[in-house]
Amino acid sequence: MVATVGVGAGPTAVAITPDGTRVYVTTGDAVSVIDATSNTVVATVGVSGLGVAITPDGTRAYVATFGPVSVIDTATNTVVATVVTGGLAPEEWPSPRTEPAPT
Repeated sequence: MVATVGVGAGPTAVAITPDGTRVYVTTGDAVSVIDATSNTVVATVGVSGLGVAITPDGTRAYVATFGPVSVIDTATNTVVATVVTGGLAPEEWPSPRTEPAPT
C-alpha cells in the first residue's frame, strides 16, 4: 500500500523501526513519528534533522544535524540525550529549504 502522510516542512530523511511499526521522518522543524499501520503522525519530536537512524533493537533513533546528534527514546518519543559532535553551532546551520550546506 502506498500512502501520503503530511509531515513538517522540508522532509530530509526517513528510517523505519526494525519491527516495521513506526516511521521516523526528519524535517527542518521536527521529527515526525508515523504509525505505519494507520499512516498517521502519532508524535512530533521538537528537534530538526538532516538524517536519522534506528538502532537494531529499535529502542533509539539518532537524529543528525550540522552539529549535535539527538537521541530519541522510541518508546516515549522524547529526546533522552544530545551528543556533541564538534559540528556547526545552531546559529550557523543553513536553512534546509534555502541555503546550501557548508563546504
